[in-house]
Amino acid sequence: MRYFLSLSFMIFCLSANGQFGASIKYNNNGFSDWNSNYTSELQFTEDVFNTGLEAGVDYWLRLKNHRIEFFPEFSYAVSSGESDLPSISNINFQQFGLNINTHFYLLDFEGDCDCPTWSKGGGFMKKGFFLMLSPGVNFNQFELKGESFEYSNNHFTYKIGLGAGIDFGINNLITITPFVMYNYYPSVMNNTFNTYIDNFTINEGPTRDEKTSNGQLQLGFRIGFRPDYKY
Repeated sequence: MRYFLSLSFMIFCLSANGQFGASIKYNNNGFSDWNSNYTSELQFTEDVFNTGLEAGVDYWLRLKNHRIEFFPEFSYAVSSGESDLPSISNINFQQFGLNINTHFYLLDFEGDCDCPTWSKGGGFMKKGFFLMLSPGVNFNQFELKGESFEYSNNHFTYKIGLGAGIDFGINNLITITPFVMYNYYPSVMNNTFNTYIDNFTINEGPTRDEKTSNGQLQLGFRIGFRPDYKY
């Protein structure tokens, strides 16, 4: 968490010369193997890891002549669960990410993009609607705690996201942006973690795949600030 706060401070320092933003996201996860197998064998509640929250900070960059805008973002996501087994007291999932959010304003692709949404002429749908591509790399931390054991697993993974959103200009300083996105993580839990879980359940279940994927539906809300814009 301290690394996320340090990176957030760095972006805040850069923001004096451009647009920066902060976002909050609700994540609905779909772990391919975990939800269908581990939840029943380890007697976790059904909603373990199913939902989580994510926060991010970003900085705005753009192309000069076309409305393709880039929002490199540092993010922090968390999800947790509970178990019906008294021997397991806690299970947590944390994710530190670097995402390259790219907005394509296809309805106004050759329009003026060097100003906040509020200052752009024309309808807000034409000026504000965008499709989004979001590749990213993440550092994952899984943790299991029990009465007589504690286990953690850390590893890197990557993701690709596709989505859509729309900018609403409040004034020349502030733009709010609701969006929806689908993220796909090909490998979220690696073989080391899966092997540990199998050993913990005395190998009663079938052999696990080496990777566990996650198909995630994300609903988000971003607030953008443009302190450098000249009125």
